[in-house]
Amino acid sequence: MGIVGVYRNSYQAEGYQFRTASGVSADVAVSDSSGALRLGRAGHSVTAYYSNGGGFVSLGTAQTNAVDTGFNLDFSSPLTTSPAKYRHRVR
Repeated sequence: MGIVGVYRNSYQAEGYQFRTASGVSADVAVSDSSGALRLGRAGHSVTAYYSNGGGFVSLGTAQTNAVDTGFNLDFSSPLTTSPAKYRHRVR
């Protein structure tokens, strides 16, 4: 409980994933090559969203604990021209 994430994948195909402690709970293929993500929290629930160009679409909701939440922003790429993996923790 408490492990929730939304991911933008740009490897073999473009898409978004919603992941929880039990694994991938949503996997949506898209045709665009850029996008926007959103995480929202209300009490013990965290909901992940992606932008479809006209608004944000829910990928899913998972339960979490009530303690303060930290967010990690991870950027990575299989391309050698991309900068090294960058990690920033937001509280």
